[in-house]
Order: sequence, then structure tokens, then C-alpha cells
Amino acid sequence: VKRRRASTKDLSWPSCLALLFGAGKRGGPPEERDLDARSRDPEEGRRTEETQGGQQKDKSKATSATTDAVTTDGCTSTEEHQTTSVTEEEPEAAAAKLEAPAMEKLRRRAKGISVEFMVRKLDQELTKVFGDDYNETTTFVDLEVMLWGRQGERFKNTVDLFGHATMRNSERDDNPGVSICTAVESQFKDAVSDATLFISWTWRYPVKKFLRTLEEYCLEHKKDMKSTFVWICFFCNDQFQWLSSDVNDGVDAFGSVLKHIGKVLCVVDDYVAARAIYFSRLWTVFEVFTASKQGIEVDLALMLDSREQLMESTVRSLQDAIVVDVMSAEATNKEDAR
Repeated sequence: VKRRRASTKDLSWPSCLALLFGAGKRGGPPEERDLDARSRDPEEGRRTEETQGGQQKDKSKATSATTDAVTTDGCTSTEEHQTTSVTEEEPEAAAAKLEAPAMEKLRRRAKGISVEFMVRKLDQELTKVFGDDYNETTTFVDLEVMLWGRQGERFKNTVDLFGHATMRNSERDDNPGVSICTAVESQFKDAVSDATLFISWTWRYPVKKFLRTLEEYCLEHKKDMKSTFVWICFFCNDQFQWLSSDVNDGVDAFGSVLKHIGKVLCVVDDYVAARAIYFSRLWTVFEVFTASKQGIEVDLALMLDSREQLMESTVRSLQDAIVVDVMSAEATNKEDAR
């Protein structure tokens, strides 16, 4: 009997992803991961349940003791107990007040633009503003220069896309210049909301190809493009601050936004890791590492031409393709690498 050559033609697209990224998504609440461990090891499950049972008994005893102390002395004891509770809550309330401005700032930073707006209105507006200079080969690195100028001539002749260059920024002493996301929100309220996906990607991608990949991802996963709001650093960060300052803490800023959004979509340009721009960039590797460490769900969107190549590949070639050389990844800014 001849052994038939295994091919990904025999596999569904989700099965191919499973080969690339493992049998299932990582992440989820710690209690779910504990449940998985208990199901694999009955003895571990028994020990865990005994520990949890003991903790519950201790908690019940403490509650009972507190109740007895309050009711023994009548009104006086009750008042003392209530006074103690207020005192204990005061530091928490004070901390909440201190954290509120920071949380509000984070919430504003974690706004995303709808995929519908990006693949329709944004693409159309870029064509209108730049004409033939905006085409299939235009990368986000090119678009950076087209919008804000080259390094050394930054912001001297800024293109005012959606009014982002002239809109006043309250976080920078009312100086002009905000994120494109903020400018879009001021004109198209329904196009911006709390981000539902943190996009892990690289500025070296062609803009049009990137937008088509987002559209295809939504269609394949039956996501409404109008209600799928994506956080993309190029559009959602205030580039007037980021491109003109060397003191931004990208690790803290990106990490906090990623954690706040709670789901990462990796847009990968090539399923062969050695060829992929994605795996050659330190920031994208850092984002995947951060998501994995924090138990955040990670999903994949493979660019269409590479996806077609993947479907023609053999299982053996996939095993070689998914080896990622993290130590070779680079960052444009050497400080980021450090």
C-alpha cells in the first residue's frame, strides 16, 4: 500500500491554524486553567477541593464570630462594628479616587476604529488625499512620511487627515495635533468606541493589503465590521507625541492597553516564520509574549496570498516553517530593543 503524501489540502483552515499555534487557544481565567489541570490529574483535583473546602470553613467561622460579636452587646456593639467598617473602607475609597483619572485616561487611549470605517471611509479618504501615490505597494512606513514628514523634517508639512493635525489636544496644553482616532471620533461618532481587538502587526505592511486582511478576518469569523473596533497604534496613538519624543515608555503603554482590551489579533504576513516580517520585529514578539504571560486570548489573521500558499503546503513543510528565531528580531529604535 502506497503511503499517501500528507497535505494541508486535507485539512480545514482552522486545522491548519491548530498546527501553527497548537491545538487550542491559550489564556482564559486562572480558574479555567486549574479545572483543566484537575481533569487531567484526579489526585490533584482531590487536593484542590480539600484546600478550597478548608478555606470555606475558615471563612464561615470568621463570619460567625463577627456576627456574634455584633449581637452580644446590642446597639453599642453594632455601632462600633459599623464604625470599624467605615474606617476600613476609607483607604479603598481614597485609592479608587486616585486611580479614577488614570483609568479614564487608559480608557480614552484604548479606543478603537471600526473595521467598517477603515476598509471603506479611510481607504477612500487616503486615495482622495494622495491620489496615485497611495497604491498597493504603499506601506505604513511610507504613509508615515506622507502624513507627518521624514525624520528631521517631522510635522513641517503635515497632511491634515480628518483634521487630526489642527484639532487641539487637551493633554498637551491645547497644542494642535491629536491621534487620527480622536479626530475620526469628533466627526464620525459611530466609527469609534472601546476597542474589541488589539492588533499586533508591523508598519512595514502594505496598507491596502492590511485592511483587506482585517475585512477578511471579520467575514470569516462572522463579526460585524461596524461593531468590531480595532486598536492600531498608527491610528490610535498620538503620533505628534510619539514621533517627536524619545521618552515614551512603550512597554508600559502598550502593555496596559493590551491588557485593558483583553484580546489580541496577530496579523501575520507569511506563514513561514523565517520569511515573515512579523517575526522579525521585536515589538510584535513582545506583544505576543505579553499576551501569553497575562493569559490574554490570541487569534491569528494570515494575509491572503500567504494563506493560499499555506493551503498548498505539506504538513512536513509546516513543521519547518513555524520555527521562530526570537533572538534575531529587531527594533527600529535601539532604546526599544534595550
